[in-house]
Amino acid sequence: MFPRDHNPPHFHAYYSGYEVWIDVATLQVGGGYFPSSQLHVLLDWARIHQVELEVAWDTIHAGGIPDKITP
Repeated sequence: MFPRDHNPPHFHAYYSGYEVWIDVATLQVGGGYFPSSQLHVLLDWARIHQVELEVAWDTIHAGGIPDKITP
C-alpha cells in the first residue's frame, strides 16, 4: 500500500518479476498478473487478513503508519 495511491483500497504484491494489485473489499485482481498457484496463495492470505488490510489502508491514508501484517 502506498500513501498517495488511488481508490479503491488495494494492496500491491510482487513475485519473481510479476506484480498484481488486489482490491481489499472484493479481493479481486485490479491489475497486473500473478502465476495462478501464487495468486491462490496470495488470495488465501488476503482473506485471512482482510480486516487488517482495510485498517492498514485507512491508517495510511490518514497519515499514519499501519501495523505490520503477518506474512
